[in-house]
Amino acid sequence: MKVMVLINMPHNENNGANFDGRKFYNQEPWGHKISDLFRWLLTRRRAKWPKWVEYDLNPQIIDRVYDSVKITYINHATFLIQIAGINILTDPVWSQTASPFKSIGPTRVHSPGIAFAKLPTIDVVLISHAHYDHLDIKTIKDLQINFRSLFIIGLKASKYLIKIDQNINYKELNWWEVINFHNVNITFTPAQHWSSRSLFVKNKILWGSFIIKHQGFTLYFAGDTGWGKHFAQIAQTFAPLSVSILPIGSYKPRWFMKSSHISPEEALQVHNILKSKMSIAMHFNCFKDLGDDGFDEAKITLLNTIENNPQLIEYGDFMLPLPGQDYVITT
Repeated sequence: MKVMVLINMPHNENNGANFDGRKFYNQEPWGHKISDLFRWLLTRRRAKWPKWVEYDLNPQIIDRVYDSVKITYINHATFLIQIAGINILTDPVWSQTASPFKSIGPTRVHSPGIAFAKLPTIDVVLISHAHYDHLDIKTIKDLQINFRSLFIIGLKASKYLIKIDQNINYKELNWWEVINFHNVNITFTPAQHWSSRSLFVKNKILWGSFIIKHQGFTLYFAGDTGWGKHFAQIAQTFAPLSVSILPIGSYKPRWFMKSSHISPEEALQVHNILKSKMSIAMHFNCFKDLGDDGFDEAKITLLNTIENNPQLIEYGDFMLPLPGQDYVITT
């Protein structure tokens, strides 16, 4: 089952240098200093979030999907993508906090949409970058113990995986590199972001996004990203997209978040640039205190923007999933 081939991408204007020998960098200036982070932490205005929210969609779990694509929203940036008989997880987080600590830091306000014990066999895990709300060590340990999945990650991220298990199955990719896994092409594409597991060690591993492609179906998983020319680059290579999974939350305050997190309004622009037949929102309503936007604020902003400017939806629908909600796309 686990057939993997690395495809060498030809050099072009989209895959230029992103490493100076010491750190990775974006295609466009990122612009923040440590002092900006402390300024935000000292002046931030935390919005109201509920202590806990119950969702009970009870999704039907299917072992394998062959004749369609099934996408199930679990939480935050975690999706189960079932395509061509393989099961893929994105940025899997089942922990209670998105933090190096068990009880301090951004805390979830709802259960994952699929309980870990009910997951089907996971063949591939895509990890976009090293922040705690996307790379969760406890969840990776559990995936390794239960499934021994293939982990696809950015350059120099393997050090976190090898600490879990020296024999863990992983592949590091640079931007625009492609892996073919059982006839599904997975491309690591750029993002406008950064990567860190501590305050003072930054951008030592590569961040990015992913394209999943099988025959005529193409899915874009954006990871975390601010606005940048990478959207046009991805569109040039892959548009029109069948599905785009786009972040909408943790976008306030804009002076601080703009360079690394798109807003709901910008997510609509990305939807159009990529000519998505359907976009699905992520990165909202799960972990409180990641940004200063409140619970449901990103969702309400997106809905109000569409209602007041219906012309902004030029292609397909923009979905706002609940944890456990799934979408089946005929291919």
